[in-house]
Amino acid sequence: MSHNIGEKGTVMIEIQNLTKVFQEQTVLQNINATFDAGLIHGVIGKNGAGKTVLLRLLCGLMHPSKGQVIVDGKQLGKDVDFAPDAGIIIETPCFLPYLSGFQNLKELASIRNIISKEEIAEAMEQVKLDPSSRKHVGKYSLGMRQRLGIAQAIMERPRYLILDEPMNGLDTQGMEDVRELLQKQKETGVTVILASHSMEDIARVADRVLVMNESKVFLFDETAKVFSHAKELEQIGLRVPQVTKIMMKLHENGYPVDPAVFTLEQAVKEILPLVQRGAAND
Repeated sequence: MSHNIGEKGTVMIEIQNLTKVFQEQTVLQNINATFDAGLIHGVIGKNGAGKTVLLRLLCGLMHPSKGQVIVDGKQLGKDVDFAPDAGIIIETPCFLPYLSGFQNLKELASIRNIISKEEIAEAMEQVKLDPSSRKHVGKYSLGMRQRLGIAQAIMERPRYLILDEPMNGLDTQGMEDVRELLQKQKETGVTVILASHSMEDIARVADRVLVMNESKVFLFDETAKVFSHAKELEQIGLRVPQVTKIMMKLHENGYPVDPAVFTLEQAVKEILPLVQRGAAND
């Protein structure tokens, strides 16, 4: 079912001077960023960089020590307690192990009671799970539980998707399925924010990337512009995609290629003309 959520480019979430301190440890320091409707925003950083804390603050599951989070014009913790109409995965999704996937989602949906059984089933089918299966979630694989978590996040047609490591536990096909699903969500105007420790996961799906380092924003820009700083990203301990390293090396050796390429498809487009010219000259 097609549904428009927000106009692409409209700022839906804004964070201003966001700081979070636990006891004497500063986990986030003076973070400023905006997240737009109809775009996928990747959040990347080493373990301990503050990604999960940031996502918890964006949801309203945690309150900042300083600064504010504004969701669709409403300040969390003041105007509303939680981000309204948000689909969320924070860390590992938890379900009742003695119920089926459908029964679990049905229990969760009963809290707000705004969707039908058919819509629950549709969400499961979107993540390639069988809603008619009686298999208990306790017997699910890690990848199946992750798919169910994503179904839970999308089933009520949220305006915002806030996902912590959504590719965790998925095989190659599962990751491709999730990328396709996220693209469909953004096309309807959903504001998508996903955190990952994997630069490759982020590179293949995000329109913009926020790079965190030592509790601060290191970079926040369009994906291609962020990857043009590949050497700086490596210097702060991030692993850039292997294809980016290859393109950087070709560029350093005088080949006319874009060193900021971050997907195999882009690399083929850059390299193929060189190969064809070389073959023509033989």
